[in-house]
Amino acid sequence: MSDSGSVGDLLQALTARPFTVWSYEEKCLAKNKRPMPHLDVQIVDGKQNRKFQYSWYVRYPWLTGCDKTKNLFCYVCMLFGGENKWTLQGVPVTKNFVRMAEKHQASKKHLQNQQNHTLLGRWRIGKEGESGLQMVLLLLLISSSSSSPLSLSLT
Repeated sequence: MSDSGSVGDLLQALTARPFTVWSYEEKCLAKNKRPMPHLDVQIVDGKQNRKFQYSWYVRYPWLTGCDKTKNLFCYVCMLFGGENKWTLQGVPVTKNFVRMAEKHQASKKHLQNQQNHTLLGRWRIGKEGESGLQMVLLLLLISSSSSSPLSLSLT
């Protein structure tokens, strides 16, 4: 991923090389590099002026914006895959944005992606980590079983 940290750069990087083939280290670095530009967008809707609110980044910790297209995206779904509207096209700032964001964050795919994003970097499981995982699962099984002493032989 480019160091400039824009959504356009991220989209370009993901198009050239999907997140699934990034190295573990690249994924961990990208995890917390969510671009949060201030979008200078103002829409006149009848008598109301609607504009981008920077506080949406706090309300929706998965939200990211593109200063070129002035659209909003879901950062975790861009990384792990999701609806084109939230990953490729972007969602414009409209009077229904909050409703769309609430609906998106409750979707099954987004919730799965949010879980994957949260777990990324906490526990590396790969070919070299499988035996470690088996060891931890075994120890958890032992600790949750009866209080009788067990003899454990690891070979």
